Amino acid sequence: MLSQIDSRYTAVYKMREDERGGGVMILFNKSYADNVSTVKSSPYVPPRWVKEGEIGKLELVIAKFKPKRLPRGYSSGIVACAYIPQYVGEKQKQRSSVYQLLHHVSEAAEVNSTDNKPLILVAGDLNGADTAPLCSNLHSRVLNKESTRGSKLLDVIISNSPDCYSCENRDSLGKSDHDIVIARPPAAAYSTTIPPKRKIMVRTGKIEDTVAQIRTTNWAALGLKTTSNKLFDNRAQARLETQKAFDIVYATILAAQDHHQPLKVSRVKDDKEWMTPEIKRNVRERQQLFYDKTKNVEWKKKSIEIRKLIWKRKKSFNSKYETGDVKWWKVVKKQAAQQNKHQTRS
Repeated sequence: MLSQIDSRYTAVYKMREDERGGGVMILFNKSYADNVSTVKSSPYVPPRWVKEGEIGKLELVIAKFKPKRLPRGYSSGIVACAYIPQYVGEKQKQRSSVYQLLHHVSEAAEVNSTDNKPLILVAGDLNGADTAPLCSNLHSRVLNKESTRGSKLLDVIISNSPDCYSCENRDSLGKSDHDIVIARPPAAAYSTTIPPKRKIMVRTGKIEDTVAQIRTTNWAALGLKTTSNKLFDNRAQARLETQKAFDIVYATILAAQDHHQPLKVSRVKDDKEWMTPEIKRNVRERQQLFYDKTKNVEWKKKSIEIRKLIWKRKKSFNSKYETGDVKWWKVVKKQAAQQNKHQTRS
């Protein structure tokens, strides 16, 4: 299998020794995270009351990664891929394997944490082992709930950021009898509280530069004959069709405009829900007074008038929502998320 992994992926794996099977492996797409390293931890020391024959087996590989984007509040990521054998009637061995997994993952998270906690992802075939110790100590939760083989949930994905992912099952590959479990971040988990603003294309630069280039254009070299400083005369119209001449002029003007006034994306600032035409009209009047230095007193009076209008309008707008209601909280969060920029004048 290792020979089939191309250069787009980074593989962190541990081969299974003296038994049938391939072991455990984690594949990182380099376009997602190119800073990947294997994490080693100290050997697990079982409690004194655990007998030697009650210590279960664990196949485990842990990797630390730093993707280009992480959920807010996390400094890096810790991924653990584990396999716990199936113990029929030997719950103590299975429990011992779970505590081994908890020891290694906890130590990896503690060593590699900075000011912010790391994002933890534990995935693998645990063969129905009790994951309560893992979830409790790592402050995590099992992401997937659907069975992965028959009616049993054997393969799990555990994370300390469960709200950032949603899980789904896919059909098994090849001769495997286990379903594939996929955890992906839903787009809704990262949507902002404010709806996306409209975007338009606007011209930048100065129109004077565009006009200057058009005036210095050699129209004769472009195939247009001019006389007496006129773009079109009778002889030119006789040589060129009207449409062809128009296309040449239009292409020349557009090229000059694209050079001196390139297009850029601009966000359109939408009005707030409580905004009224009266308030907007008063704001425009205040702006005119703002640029007239001789009307400083009128500008201050207009500013006070606008504040009163906004206060009254907000009061009437919020009165239709009951305090504590779901709709009321949505409006409060939306208003709190918006940046309220006040114009000041010294």
